[in-house]
Amino acid sequence: MAMLAACSSQNTDLSARSAQGTGTAFGDIIVEGSIGDASNLIPILSSDSTSHQIAGLVYNGLVKYDKDLKIVGDLAESWEISPDGLDIVFHLRKGVKWHDGHPFTAQDVL
Repeated sequence: MAMLAACSSQNTDLSARSAQGTGTAFGDIIVEGSIGDASNLIPILSSDSTSHQIAGLVYNGLVKYDKDLKIVGDLAESWEISPDGLDIVFHLRKGVKWHDGHPFTAQDVL
């Protein structure tokens, strides 16, 4: 009986939040649909659309597309393209850390 109460309690809380329109909170669940199975989760080696899609949910890049398909910064806060278009200098966001607490640096960018 206690187990049923615990399960129904969480569902009630989620339903209550939805009814109140308070939106999502840290730790809520995300469900992503896909039409295939990811064969690889290493972004640089992703050769199929499903692997690329799932890797995009797991990893951050220097830039990403916004809802209007414009390139915006992700781990890079800004960038400059040389006049000849051959060089791009990225300025990394400050304060980014790995899961182990080590800072994200230019050495971490391939």
